[in-house]
Amino acid sequence: GRCTEKGVPAQLPLLHVQQKDKWSCGYRNLQILLSAVVPKLPHDHPYYRPLPASLKRSDIGVAVPIPSLTQLQTFLEKAWTEGFDPKGAEHYRGRILGEKSQIGAIEVSSLISWLSLDSIVVQFINTEDSRTVLGPFVWSYFCKYGGQCYNCSRKSFNPVSCRTSAELLLHHAVTGTEPEAASCSCPLLPLYLQWEGHSVTIVGVQRGPKSDGSGFDYDLLVFDPMKDGDHLHKNLSRAFELESTALAVGPMLQPASQFREKDCQILMASVRPLSVAEREKVRLKINAVTASKEAILKL
Repeated sequence: GRCTEKGVPAQLPLLHVQQKDKWSCGYRNLQILLSAVVPKLPHDHPYYRPLPASLKRSDIGVAVPIPSLTQLQTFLEKAWTEGFDPKGAEHYRGRILGEKSQIGAIEVSSLISWLSLDSIVVQFINTEDSRTVLGPFVWSYFCKYGGQCYNCSRKSFNPVSCRTSAELLLHHAVTGTEPEAASCSCPLLPLYLQWEGHSVTIVGVQRGPKSDGSGFDYDLLVFDPMKDGDHLHKNLSRAFELESTALAVGPMLQPASQFREKDCQILMASVRPLSVAEREKVRLKINAVTASKEAILKL
């Protein structure tokens, strides 16, 4: 993922997973996210502890399978059994295996926490002040204004948590400040974007000046499970051959302005392992933060 004024998507090692129904987008976007996460995990990462042998790394250099939809449903039920997201467990009555039930950012976050991966849900809700922060937030994320590169930060023995990074990204998004971007070239994980009825995976962002000069318009570059993955892959391959930016990003564009009247949630994840204490803390309360919370409290 990357930020760019011209909107050229990075060649990400991501798996596009297509949904062939009306309910599985949450699972499919989680699989897309895990396709970026799992190859970065060391063999001793706590992610692997609760998983069956078929999903564990056996040899270095051998690809690790991504959990199937059925396996994800099984894990979610196990997470509920262990006390993760009590409200969600109550809503689904503790049963989701084999059900054609949609899941959202909260369920995905609780499942990721159960897998001992750090994550946070960033909410853009209730007011235009909050919702219009979404575009600048995504821009700040892909420009690495939040110090969120775990590949670099883990060397300091004090890796940046998703909460610390999200709060910093929101500060830059709200104030419009743009610090010097991170100097590293480490690829970033994609973002999971949820709104009522659907979700997509954000893999990049582009921006351009508004016609009246009052700021920027933001376009998200997304993998949408509703779209044909083979068609998207062929289109991207053709675009890179022709060095055509417009052809490459056209099928992936989703203007951030579309969400000004919609409540949205972004799930930001990291390969940083949760400590035992952190995992216990998020077991009962989802790790979340809200954009422009002050404006919402005034309602």
